[in-house]
Amino acid sequence: MKYFFIAAGVGFVAILVAGYAFFLLQRGTKDMAPSMIEHAAIAPLGSGMPSARKIQ
Repeated sequence: MKYFFIAAGVGFVAILVAGYAFFLLQRGTKDMAPSMIEHAAIAPLGSGMPSARKIQ
């Protein structure tokens, strides 16, 4: 059961990193107009982790 929680944590971090990479990619290709939409889409991922909020 211990390994399940480790795998879940790694998967959550992978999703978070993918969302942050998507956020950076979208911000780089366009102007800052749709940034609020992207922030609203990514914010729920890091709602429980303060480190995720520090990234944005």
